[in-house]
Formats: sequence, structure tokens, C-alpha cells
Amino acid sequence: MSLKFHVEDNIGFIEFDQKDSKVNILTADTLKEFDSILDEVKNQSFLQALFILSSKKDIFIAGADIKEIEKIADKEEAKTKSRTGQEIFNKLEDLKFPTIAVIDGVALGGGCELALACQYRVATFNNKIRIGVPEVNLGILPGFGGTYRLPRVVGLEQGLKLILSGKPVDAPKALKLGLVDKLVPPLGLRENLKELLAELKASKLSSDKYHRRKRTDVQKLLEESLIVQAFIFLQAKRSVLESTKGFYPAPLKIIQLIRENFYSNRSKGLDLEANAFSELVTTDVCKNCIHIFYISEK
Repeated sequence: MSLKFHVEDNIGFIEFDQKDSKVNILTADTLKEFDSILDEVKNQSFLQALFILSSKKDIFIAGADIKEIEKIADKEEAKTKSRTGQEIFNKLEDLKFPTIAVIDGVALGGGCELALACQYRVATFNNKIRIGVPEVNLGILPGFGGTYRLPRVVGLEQGLKLILSGKPVDAPKALKLGLVDKLVPPLGLRENLKELLAELKASKLSSDKYHRRKRTDVQKLLEESLIVQAFIFLQAKRSVLESTKGFYPAPLKIIQLIRENFYSNRSKGLDLEANAFSELVTTDVCKNCIHIFYISEK
């Protein structure tokens, strides 16, 4: 078992704690286990909130299992794996009570995407915190809803930058971007989670995570302008072509995808994402990038 679920005073807690590992990763078995817990959770109408956290030091969730990604052999298999993750995270997003990701360490790739599916995200004042979606470095793109949710949470321009660069951010930067809603002390965190929930409810944060980020009227007007959005996509493409000369397919595919799914509903947007993921993960570029990743890890 990689997860533990318990209830205290009508509040649920899911803790990731992968056995025999220093980190938590989203293997197929872990996702299946998480899905089963969510089925149990959604039928408990007495629950007032759900916290998702990690028992690992300095780790929330380090991402999906790269070995499983490497073994994907064809597009249909890739699409199925992407859709499975998306549907599980949709189930989390659709729960009828507040869901809070508590990040006290690294939250990368699928770990970041899981946090994005929660209604709220809080991080601690831990200098080990890194939050982001580095999939582009493996020649792919976020396939569990990240390309749909991230630009809506932090804004189109910042969302594109995070996904195209693959560079994670620390806790203060995440707060500034709106990627997390609050920073809290790590000391005594578990004992104070209920107090944290009360603070979130009292802070007048919108329950709609896609319209919570603080913006001036001018910023809001500019960000919602179709002309400005078109310019953002154009600049992103120019920057990618300048740095890759068009030889690296993932960044261009990411721009094309977000240009489509940014104006789509969730169902259509995630379907587009699964298709794009399947096209990239089966390429030689992806396999070579994974090989380079293994070498750099060693």
C-alpha cells in the first residue's frame, strides 16, 4: 500500500507514503489505489473536507513513473494511460467539499497535476519545495490535465512559461503566481490542518480556483483579450523556434495544444491533451530524452 486514508472529526486525510522508497511516484498501481480511495471518499457525505499530503520528508509527489512512460509502445496505450490519470484527477476535482493539497517538498509532473486538481493548494516555508511540470525535458507534455488546468490557475502567459521551460518554482514564487494559495510553517503542520481549513474558509478565497488569482482591472482586461492571447502564443512560438530551430517537437506541440484547449471545455481539452501526449511519448526523441535523464540522474 502506497497510501493511507483516515477520517478525523469529519475531515478526510490521504497520505502518500510509497513503501521502500525515499520518494512518492505515481505508478499505475498507486493511481489505482488513489482512485479506489476517492470512490470511498465521494460516498461519505459527512466529510467536510479532504487533505492530501505526504509522509515523506521534503517530498510531496515526485511525478509519474518514468520507467512506465519509457515502456509505452503505441499511441493507443499512451492515450489510455493519459485518460486514466485524467479521469482520476477529474474525480478529485469534482468532489463536493473542499480539497486541499499540502505541499511540504517536491511536487513535480503528476504530483503538480494532482495538486492542481485540488480546490486549494498550500505550501510550507520549506526551501526544498519545487513545484512544476518538467515533462518537456523528457520530450513529452503533462498528460494528467496539466496543460488544461495550469494556464487557467496562473494565467496563460505564466502557464505557458512553466510548461515550456519545465523549470519548477519555489514556494514564494508559487504563491506570487497563484500556484499555491497560502504559505504555512512546517512545524506542527499536521496538528494545525483543521485550523488551516478554517483560515482558508474565512479568508474569502473564491471557491473557484480558476478565478482566484489577484489581478487589477487592467490586468484582467488584458489577459482576457483575444488579441493579447494571440500575441502570447506568437511570442512563445518565436522563442521556441529560436532556441530549438524546430528540431525538438514537444514545445511546439505544447503551444499548439494549449492554443486549442485553452478555449475548450474540460472534456474536450483533456481529450486534446491525451492525443498530443500519445503523439509525443512514442517518438524516438522521447526515448532518447529519457535515456539522457537516466544518465544525468547517475
